[in-house]
Amino acid sequence: MVQNSPRDYDIAIVGGGIAGATLAVGLVRANVPVTLYESAKAFGEIGAGVALAANAARAMELLAPDVKRGFDRVGTFNLSTAKKNVWFDFRKGVGTQGNNARRPRR
Repeated sequence: MVQNSPRDYDIAIVGGGIAGATLAVGLVRANVPVTLYESAKAFGEIGAGVALAANAARAMELLAPDVKRGFDRVGTFNLSTAKKNVWFDFRKGVGTQGNNARRPRR
């Protein structure tokens, strides 16, 4: 339940990355005062790839569905339809024949 009464405190969020910014958006929309602290002088691209685990993607969806839709719109996802919901493959290279590769259990 979202309360609309004013609060006498601010929530401090340290870090203006994807998680911090999304949390700030979700809290502000719920009328919770937020102060976002970020050490970078400006927000912008840093040339790094971004990956969200399933729990982070779900948290983004719950906090700010429009932010999640924007992330999905510009993201590059697994192109294999058979692996649409595979977050990563893990291969353990043991042995000399290459026949000991395993896929983690779900």
